Amino acid sequence: MSRQTIIERIDSIVKQLRLLKTIQVISDFFFIYLTYSILISGDVMNFFGRQFTQGNALAMVMLVAVINICLSLLQRNYRRSGRELASQLDGDLTDEERKKVKLFY
Repeated sequence: MSRQTIIERIDSIVKQLRLLKTIQVISDFFFIYLTYSILISGDVMNFFGRQFTQGNALAMVMLVAVINICLSLLQRNYRRSGRELASQLDGDLTDEERKKVKLFY
């Protein structure tokens, strides 16, 4: 692969990784909010205008936890792909390229 192709693929992976990190921050916030709500509420809770029993709310927290795990695994896969591409680069890297490659380590 040419250097330009590798850089373009790294740019693509960096954009996908940043989007994934944003989604994970939102998911983490949602997880913390749900967990906190379960801890301070009684048998019936209100989430976004809907009532849930404590069991259903706990199931929802577990589903959000599974989503967080999946997002973490996706991030790990993107980092691995980025490291593989970065290892194919030869020669000196510019400052911008170095910053992008640093995101994978």
